[in-house]
Amino acid sequence: MRRLLLNFLLPALILYTAFYLVIFSPIPYKYLIGALILGFTLVSFYLVLRKIKTLLDRILLNIKGLSSSSNISPIGILELDESLKEIDEYINRFKEENKLYTRLFQSIQEGVIVVNKNKEVLRINPTALKLLNIDQAVNLEGRPLIEVIWNYTLDEMTGKVIETGEALSREVSFDHLNNRIMDIMVSPLFNERGEIRGAIIVFTDVTDKKRLEKIRQDFISNVSHELKTPLTSIKAMVEVLLEGGAEDSKLRKDFLENINQEVDRLSRLVSDLLLLSRLESDREFLNPISTDFVTLITRTVSRFQPRAMKEGITLSLEIKGDIPPLKVDVNYIDQVISNLIDNAIKYTPSGGKIDVIVEDLGKDIRVSVKDTGIGIPKEDLPRIFERFYRGDKSRSLSLGGVGLGLSIVKHIVEAHGGRVGVESEIGKGSTFYFTLPKG
Repeated sequence: MRRLLLNFLLPALILYTAFYLVIFSPIPYKYLIGALILGFTLVSFYLVLRKIKTLLDRILLNIKGLSSSSNISPIGILELDESLKEIDEYINRFKEENKLYTRLFQSIQEGVIVVNKNKEVLRINPTALKLLNIDQAVNLEGRPLIEVIWNYTLDEMTGKVIETGEALSREVSFDHLNNRIMDIMVSPLFNERGEIRGAIIVFTDVTDKKRLEKIRQDFISNVSHELKTPLTSIKAMVEVLLEGGAEDSKLRKDFLENINQEVDRLSRLVSDLLLLSRLESDREFLNPISTDFVTLITRTVSRFQPRAMKEGITLSLEIKGDIPPLKVDVNYIDQVISNLIDNAIKYTPSGGKIDVIVEDLGKDIRVSVKDTGIGIPKEDLPRIFERFYRGDKSRSLSLGGVGLGLSIVKHIVEAHGGRVGVESEIGKGSTFYFTLPKG
């Protein structure tokens, strides 16, 4: 019965546990592949070591028989020789298994740390070192776990797993790693007698995944809000007109003008959403051709001159140096320049000034749109190119903004291999700029 337990049931239990975790655990399977690999490796090690132990027991019996016998039997010597050869074969196999285990352990894409029951590190793979920002050359074997991970939550999780023998999983934030979020699973490690000998910690960095989830949730929330606001306004005005307000000619005219503005706003929102969706999903949306960039930007600025004059704003274009032809998508770059000038006009009061400056920076061409407008608060600058982000929300809404223009600018410029930026000071104005590579 004991032999059945050791030779079959224990290895089967290890594999079953690994398979169960991968198939039925609520943790995504890709985080548990390391556990499955370790399960197979432990079973392989266990079986080889059991075979070596069996052979050693047989050799000891042969030696005992030979030492107690007055006549040394050739058969006994032959059996002893065969057993020694078999042990040598299994030792070589064990060495190969150890090499394979080391390669597998080092190649696991999740971070893996193996600790003993005293929470001292036995093994740690390169991925774990990288995720924890630890030098690959540092030897951590025998070190207390807390001195390696510097995270009390994970240290307590590991202690609880060793104490109870039950696996735990959760997301843990690492303060000393700039609040990176790790998805962690800690499983108990048993010996052949079913006693806990330590724990295996498998973890992966899900910071970017969590950030993208938040962006998606914010995006859905913002779209819902942006669609609901004009629709609610339109519905209210239509109801007033239906209830008799249409008989008042002035009220009717005002309401119809407002409805028209809200419909235009909805139309812009839908158009911008469709464009942004295309920019984010299609990496080959550009149709770049060699373009006289000075002619392109001159034409775009000229198109805004009548509007700027009407608003009492001086709009100028300055070309610094010889600007070579650039390989760009004319329509998309025209939209980038148009969006920046349009924003500058919206946020610059009458009597203000907008300067569009083109300059050669060597490897790149830089285009700046500098205004003397209201400026942007310092705390808003890092998020100004995010979708739906508006610093002065009340002013943006009154001017018909939907908060997608600058995000579209960023996507188009980056698709051309350039970058965007902004400098601003409250009450003094803003400078939005972008670069385009010459090559």
